[in-house]
Amino acid sequence: MSNQEQFEKRNLANIVSAILMANDINTADNLHALTDHLSKERISEEMQQFEKIAFDLSLSSLATPNFMHLHDNDIIGAFIHVIKNPDQFRSNADRKQYFKSLLSSEPVDMSEQVEPDVITHANEDKQIGHDETKINDECTLHLVPPYFEPGRYTDISNDDYHSSNGISSTMLKDGRISLMYFERRHISKVIQRERSEALDFGNLFHTLVLEPEKVEDELSLAPTIPAGAFTNTDSIKAFIREYNADKPKAEQLKLTGKKEELAASVKSVKPDAVFEDDLISAWQADESRIRITGDQYRLGKAMQQAVFDHPEAGKLVTHPNRAVEVSYYGIDDDTGLEVRVRPDLEIQYDENLRVGFDLKSASLGRYKQDAITAMIRKEIINRDYHVSAAMYCDIAMLDQFFWIFVNKDENYHWVAIVEASPELLELGRLEYKKTLRDINNSMNTGVWPAPVTETLTINLTDFETRKLEELQLEA
Repeated sequence: MSNQEQFEKRNLANIVSAILMANDINTADNLHALTDHLSKERISEEMQQFEKIAFDLSLSSLATPNFMHLHDNDIIGAFIHVIKNPDQFRSNADRKQYFKSLLSSEPVDMSEQVEPDVITHANEDKQIGHDETKINDECTLHLVPPYFEPGRYTDISNDDYHSSNGISSTMLKDGRISLMYFERRHISKVIQRERSEALDFGNLFHTLVLEPEKVEDELSLAPTIPAGAFTNTDSIKAFIREYNADKPKAEQLKLTGKKEELAASVKSVKPDAVFEDDLISAWQADESRIRITGDQYRLGKAMQQAVFDHPEAGKLVTHPNRAVEVSYYGIDDDTGLEVRVRPDLEIQYDENLRVGFDLKSASLGRYKQDAITAMIRKEIINRDYHVSAAMYCDIAMLDQFFWIFVNKDENYHWVAIVEASPELLELGRLEYKKTLRDINNSMNTGVWPAPVTETLTINLTDFETRKLEELQLEA
């Protein structure tokens, strides 16, 4: 079980205990029933009445910095107070304010806390000092998701970044799918992010280009099958026949049975035998790294070389003043929501110019040369890349933003460097700001609208209208 899963289990246990104690129904049966109901393992009609308050408590507690550093008894007591005084805590903001008031004003240093370079809009150099996050000593007894104060952090792991506080640009784009989807994906978490070959390849490509030294640590390449390895049933039986050829019948190996049984027979007389199935199984069992196939690796290496060979892109990704995967945390001015971003690459050209870059792969090989600009624009808009770019510029305080597009069609790996215009960034800024306001409103009201909320009327396009008119004339 991961740290994040253990944290969520602890939070659920505290919420369940508080609900049962506040309603004087704290029995073992109810404990199991409510836990199973809220975790969607077994639905109980009797426990449905507690879904709303459980959701509210989870949302507000997770949104309150350092609240989960309190002792479980204190957290449960706070939850009970909220449950018994609903008129005082109608909104997420009310609950957050109360939870913040419970935090100690005399914190103790937390060991091994990452120190940020704080970003402030009032400072001309954009980077000043550092801030230290503190927690109570007894927090070491509990697993809590990483929490980072507003600032710039250069050494946060991927796992810590993705499980930490703040709405990321990827999360925000889920909110643009619909607020209902955002809630199901990031709050109740009934929609899980599935690993896909496209995501795995994206990780491979980014690592090969920007951090090639980390390939072996973060990626697990498919094993190379050595010569002489047993690759199928026929190769196993061929060995058994050869082995049996000069053996008396009593010492011969069986030639019948399942593949696993035949393999076990071979291992009994040839302990150093290598089986393709064993190598593949061991590779697939490694969950600590992203699994990459041989074809993916070859494609990634070819695209990496295309970037390195490009006269401009090659200099950007190897620039002496570059920084890769730097994490930024901030507070949205309009809503007070915590936000975070992690640009692929940034380059500090001088004290007045810091430029951000994102590396993107795309399949645009079959489009005519004259259409490439339009297709890249479509790719940017359809995938909300401009929304992410605007968040990057605002939160990381970047002065300009570019994308490095690399075509992934086999043997046709051209590179395009694309600047986000001020107008494109302004569009992305207005769109992400609106989505944050919508998310904040849903957090305060508990209402997460579906993508369709009204009866739809489907009208004809201009083409369909002309077709209708032609058919009417023929009728």
